[in-house]
Amino acid sequence: MRRSPGGELVLAHDPAEARTASALRFSAALERLRTGARPGTELLIDLKEPDTAPAIAAALKGAGLAARTLVCCGGPDVMHRLAADHPELRRAWSFESVRQAAAARLAWPRYSFARQAAAAVALGLAEAVSVRRALVRPRLVRAVHRAGGRVYAWDVTGAGQARRLSARGVDGLIGDDPRLLREASRSRGRASA
Repeated sequence: MRRSPGGELVLAHDPAEARTASALRFSAALERLRTGARPGTELLIDLKEPDTAPAIAAALKGAGLAARTLVCCGGPDVMHRLAADHPELRRAWSFESVRQAAAARLAWPRYSFARQAAAAVALGLAEAVSVRRALVRPRLVRAVHRAGGRVYAWDVTGAGQARRLSARGVDGLIGDDPRLLREASRSRGRASA
């Protein structure tokens, strides 16, 4: 989620996409979800620009979709602000690399990545972690599950990856190929985005 040059929220992964005329407006996407999605369909938002959180929360509330949305963000400071300002939004701590996880240490500098993620869930800072597929290890999945959270793996690009990640116990797969994700979720009974 980013802002277009005109300030409108658009569905875009990077700034270049946000500048294109074809970028889907967030308001249009919410309307499609509100009126045309299958019952129970949930929304995952990757919060690229933390200052957009108030506008995103307001739009989700207005569309009646706040409770069906998981907001992924990449740092404890952003998660703290979201929890304080928008407690109705569910949160996932998003990690791309172990280096990013190490830099974002919460209050426990000696904790492993798995323990950091589990602690964030146990403390109510996040209800899930969203991690690049290369970071998904059984220890991480077990720790987060024991804390009562979920693990989502992203950047899933192939059927083999989807099968391996599902076998490791992830709760959901995130990628760009809806057919691949649907097949993987049907075969393992897991969620996909």
